[in-house]
Amino acid sequence: YNLVCLHGNSQGPEVFKDFNVDGCQKILVTLPGHDGRKLGNVKSFLDLVEAIYQEIKNIPDMVLLGMDLGGHIA
Repeated sequence: YNLVCLHGNSQGPEVFKDFNVDGCQKILVTLPGHDGRKLGNVKSFLDLVEAIYQEIKNIPDMVLLGMDLGGHIA
């Protein structure tokens, strides 16, 4: 499986650096407006969800893992 990790608000993907699950390929996503990533056209929570969806929608066998804001998105 591909484990897609979505970090929390005011954090970055490094919060998942030591988190591993046997048999899973970990994919770290940086949320718009965090950790140096530009906000782009994100003006609402739904825009944020759509931006992440567009980024990950073609990842096969995906399992979402999110914490805080990333949990809400997941």
